Amino acid sequence: MASPTFEAVGFYANATKAEVVKVPLAASYAHQLVAMGTEAQKNPGLVYICNPNNPTASVTPRRSLESFIRELPKECYVLMDEAYHDFVTVSADYSSFIDHPVNDDRVIVARTFSKIFGMAGLRLGYAVASPATAKLLRTYQQQDSINIFALRCAVTSLDDADEHQFAAQRNNNDRETFMHEAAARKIMAIPSWTNFVMINTQRPVKTVIDHFAQNNIRIGRPFPPMDTFARISLGKPDQMKAFWAVWDKLPKLT
Repeated sequence: MASPTFEAVGFYANATKAEVVKVPLAASYAHQLVAMGTEAQKNPGLVYICNPNNPTASVTPRRSLESFIRELPKECYVLMDEAYHDFVTVSADYSSFIDHPVNDDRVIVARTFSKIFGMAGLRLGYAVASPATAKLLRTYQQQDSINIFALRCAVTSLDDADEHQFAAQRNNNDRETFMHEAAARKIMAIPSWTNFVMINTQRPVKTVIDHFAQNNIRIGRPFPPMDTFARISLGKPDQMKAFWAVWDKLPKLT
């Protein structure tokens, strides 16, 4: 898996005593696929790809991913996490592995209702895989099923195409506004394809987190090894106005 990326998969692997190999992101903040492929050749297992990536909000190009998958050992699976898929506007570098699948049983695609559907508390998601791979996954299925309330909420949300489109457009507008405000303050922001933006605060991020907490605003936790970067979730306009007002109170860099 990459470093940094969404950490839960690594935690689950550790719980089963599986070895977790972390590979730093590339300078572009994409997955460093060559290095990940080298590690996979040594000890094939599962490769985890979060695309767009959490916490950097960056995209790894689809063409590179397809080449990477072809070169993996035949017994090595790939978990493609598309949690933030719905926030990606048109991009030549991004294409979903559900919307445009590859003919490869080793690819498993994960989606969630925690993001654009706003149901994080229900802890509900799903995976898409070939019949053969789904059969293998079923042997690890937990005995307790998802509760019916969560399932009914999910089905209802999937049928609400208008709200889905509205949420995606609103997020895109909020993201553009945030990037404009960051540029006006000469803040380096990683190009974002999600509902958050990662910015370089140019100071230990813990001091920034504390500064905002003292002003009754909570921002993202540290994401080592990116110790000067802060992950900022996009809120409503009045919330973001309050965010920038507190940002502007930060001591000036010398």
